[in-house]
Amino acid sequence: MAIIQGNHLLGSADHVIFDIYTPQGVPIPTNKCAKAAEIFSDPKVVALVPWFGIEQEYTLLQQDVKWPLGWPVGGYPGLQGPYYCGVGADKSFGRDISDAHYKAYLYAGINISGTNGEVMPGQWEFQVGPSIGIEAGDHIWCA
Repeated sequence: MAIIQGNHLLGSADHVIFDIYTPQGVPIPTNKCAKAAEIFSDPKVVALVPWFGIEQEYTLLQQDVKWPLGWPVGGYPGLQGPYYCGVGADKSFGRDISDAHYKAYLYAGINISGTNGEVMPGQWEFQVGPSIGIEAGDHIWCA
């Protein structure tokens, strides 16, 4: 199932995402992609052109102390209000890393559509999509 097109670092998803089958050609029990591909290839579903977008949240940790980035070591940050989609060095901890992730996804051909700081210092999210059918899951998994 090729989803990532072009001459990117990842090439195509044929080299990144795999469906796993038994020697008899039956999907293994954890291969949920096979059932999803079956559903999304049904002509009735194809005709609907279903669009999906998915977000993934993550928290960056300080390397030496394993405490969230932007938190005082052993303490807690202020109230969450100013951090959500915040700007500025005192509110947006790890933007350089988030921006680097974004650029890497673009280079890899991931259908990334946005990124933003979340409610906690050091917490970020990114969105993939809109993607048609099963592609959104493939893109988020590759990301």
